[in-house]
This record gives sequence, C-alpha cells and structure tokens, in this order.
Amino acid sequence: MNLRTRIETPASEVTITHDTEMLLFGSCFSEEIGNKLAEHKFRVEINPFGILYNPSSVYRGIERLITGKPFTSEELICHHGMYHSLMHHGSFSSPRQDEVLRLINERFEKAVSVLPECDLLLITFGTAWVFRHLENGIIVANCHKLPARQF
Repeated sequence: MNLRTRIETPASEVTITHDTEMLLFGSCFSEEIGNKLAEHKFRVEINPFGILYNPSSVYRGIERLITGKPFTSEELICHHGMYHSLMHHGSFSSPRQDEVLRLINERFEKAVSVLPECDLLLITFGTAWVFRHLENGIIVANCHKLPARQF
C-alpha cells in the first residue's frame, strides 16, 4: 500500500556556493533561510526593510533600493512615543527619531551596495493582503499597531 504520492522533480538550474552574493527579501521564510545561510557562512543580506509580507511592499522596497534615496524624518510617523517607518518592520522602531533613521539607513545603504552585485535575489511573500494608510495613500509594510481607522 502506497500512502503518499511520489513526484519526480528535476534538479534546479540555480546553484549557490559560498561565493554567491545573495539578497533575500520578503517574508519570515526569507529571514529563516537567510539566517541558516549566514550561519553556514554564505554571503547574504537579509531583509533590509525587515520582514515584509505583501508583494506591493516588497516591490516598493526594491524600487527604493534601485533609486538609492535614503530615508528622511518626514517619512516617519510617531505613535504613542515610538517612531516608525510605514515601509519597515517594527524591529526598526524606536522612541528616538534619529535612532530609527540611523538603523533604517545603515541597512538601506548596505543593501544598495549589495543589489547591483548580487548573483541571486530571493523573494518570498506571506500574503496578498495589503493595508493602505488613508492619510498618505501608501500601501504599508507594517501597521505598527496604529488605530484601524487609519487604514
């Protein structure tokens, strides 16, 4: 009795070595795989915007890397004493605006330098659902526990 379906898959045409420069972008899957690769001394830059789930936010992040335009204080919001970027994961948030900008732009500059040199760009998505911030009309990467009426 066979209790499973065997599926034959061809070997991947994509191969990686320790010389492969990789940029991983997207969901927590990218984070997990990226951390495993980093543990094994592969050359990886992992989620420079933090974990992003929807394709629109991933696209906007990559587009921003291509332009190379650093983030400014005008792009941050403050809620309950914490500064946030609507394009970034909450791990970049801080009670200090200058600290948020420093964290965001350090990772951003590193990724800007890696992108043109990378051999492999791995993108993973977690959902197709998006939330649009009503005040500025942008699709956000993270709601940062802002009131639902803002979306």
